Amino acid sequence: MLVPPMQNWIDAEKLLNIYPQKNKGKKMKKNWKKGELHIHTIWSDGNALPEIVINTYKNKGYDFVCLSDHNVFQEDEHAWIQVVKENVWPGSYYRDVFEDDMKLALPAPIDKKQLGLRTFVRMKTYKELKKEWEIPGKFLVVPGNEISIPIQNYGKEERGYYLHYNLFNIAANVPVPQHGSLEELTGEVIEIFNKHNNNNGSFLMLNHPFWRSWDVDPFILINHAEIKLFEICNSGSSYVPENWICSPDKYYDFVLAHRLTAGNGLVYVTATDDSHYFRPDQYNTILSPNKSWVVVNCRNEFTAENITKSMLEGDFYASCGVMLEDVSFENGTLNVKVEAEEGVNYRIDFISTKKDFDRSIEYKEYTLERSELNREFPLIREDIGIIIKSVSGTSASCKITDDDLYIRAVITANKKVRVSQSLYPTYQCAWTQPFILNGSEPNIN
Repeated sequence: MLVPPMQNWIDAEKLLNIYPQKNKGKKMKKNWKKGELHIHTIWSDGNALPEIVINTYKNKGYDFVCLSDHNVFQEDEHAWIQVVKENVWPGSYYRDVFEDDMKLALPAPIDKKQLGLRTFVRMKTYKELKKEWEIPGKFLVVPGNEISIPIQNYGKEERGYYLHYNLFNIAANVPVPQHGSLEELTGEVIEIFNKHNNNNGSFLMLNHPFWRSWDVDPFILINHAEIKLFEICNSGSSYVPENWICSPDKYYDFVLAHRLTAGNGLVYVTATDDSHYFRPDQYNTILSPNKSWVVVNCRNEFTAENITKSMLEGDFYASCGVMLEDVSFENGTLNVKVEAEEGVNYRIDFISTKKDFDRSIEYKEYTLERSELNREFPLIREDIGIIIKSVSGTSASCKITDDDLYIRAVITANKKVRVSQSLYPTYQCAWTQPFILNGSEPNIN
């Protein structure tokens, strides 16, 4: 069980003076860039070469992608993979798909060689991929890595957990912690990140805290101010029943309320594909591409470093289908305008938690048939994450009040997502980032 560091709690009223306002004055036009933060290739457990993965997203209109294979960075120039007859997962290159891929008009050819009756394909390095695919100022290929840590036979009833973190814009193989609690391993990951975060051009993101069975206690996010981002929407992670413990949004509001009260600042949310499958016959599976993404306001030159800057300031939104024309927070009012699709209706919900919310912590035991998936998890009180205003339409505004800790918005369409599963929305939606009074986080005025 994780508990909040009570000695660090501050009065909610002090939040009003934590964040100084910046960039007051003329409103600047948004420079929205659509990107995918969480992708897997055949370097780990995806089923496509990285150039095929990049080509897929580029053709879908993305402005940037981050290759984030499990516990490996694409730097071995001598890595080859065999083309196999049967469609086997993970990490196989299926012969029929290989033959189709060889017909594609790619910027550079796929390297292959024949050894007897066996065909092998070379897996290109990040440096090669960047040189072949990146168009400076227009399309970026960002280096990354997903630190994936299985925690087996831990704690009560020897339960199993998984802890996954994404490193954005870090071009290196990094050590993977092996042993410890969620808290201890998170501390090690943060140390690893800080060691490789040159000039603060990178960010650390907690991946799918609800996979497999709400594996990440919310106090990991509440107690660690260093973690600024986590996935509220991951279209590749379906396991436990829908809302078994809570919904991803309730989890988020619980984290926000307790984290702000503890003085650890805002945390922002992302949406990702966590894509593994790129074959045409798998396009309607949960692990397929182009279902969830982020849209970042890159205010200056379009670089990975400036993407990082905007995301760490909350100057972006997350989406699993709904696109926004504008998001702004001016004079204490959150304004949302949808980039409306013809024939689609929208609802904009403004959400907050009041400063006098019930801060008491009580853990409850949740059980499933598989005992290793049982969880002891904090109860989320009814006064956390309340819809304070709901508007049907393509634009709406809501003013934060003095008794609100924060304000954020969720925009939902009446159009279903392509593939739905537990803990993933049934209908297309988008999430703005949270705002606080007298704060500049996120700074998207």
